[in-house]
Amino acid sequence: SGGSPGEELLVIDCASLAQLAQLRAHPLIAARASRQDIRPLAAVVHLTPLSVAVRAEYSHLCSSFPERTLQLVLHHAPQPQRFAFVASARLQLKLGSLHSGIFPPPRALAQTAAGSAAPGT
Repeated sequence: SGGSPGEELLVIDCASLAQLAQLRAHPLIAARASRQDIRPLAAVVHLTPLSVAVRAEYSHLCSSFPERTLQLVLHHAPQPQRFAFVASARLQLKLGSLHSGIFPPPRALAQTAAGSAAPGT
């Protein structure tokens, strides 16, 4: 039947502890952790490998969300050239062909040679 106006869903794709440090510094996460952002958070979907999810640092991040927030942890192993949001990656590539300075390629593709792979392949 749908959610209520103002509810938010947060999707966290954290493949390593190095990314966790960057994630905690992100302004949206920092605002929630400091309780400056008080908008209702309906759920958090964690796309996080088990090796990261079991660490105390990650548990601390999870505990920073409101107690009533539903948290789903989906343990997946990160794979090179695999995008969680294929349509978004394709759109980013199309926009990048118009102006790569404003729309850089998705990070996984930026690290490979140009034209070597397309998302979802």
